[in-house]
Amino acid sequence: MKNQIQIKLPDVFITITKLDREYEFKWTDGVANEWVEHYPLLSLAFVRLGALVSCAEHNWDKGF
Repeated sequence: MKNQIQIKLPDVFITITKLDREYEFKWTDGVANEWVEHYPLLSLAFVRLGALVSCAEHNWDKGF
């Protein structure tokens, strides 16, 4: 079983997966765009998550 966190926000789906030595932060708008980022610490992945949540709360008018 993978150590994984899945979060669904308006217009975006986020998955944080624990790999051997890093965390994969994958997010998609569910249409045609998908991004994959890697972070050495879970706390950094959560910082990125916070930035995306803030953007979603502002209807994506707020930049990141």
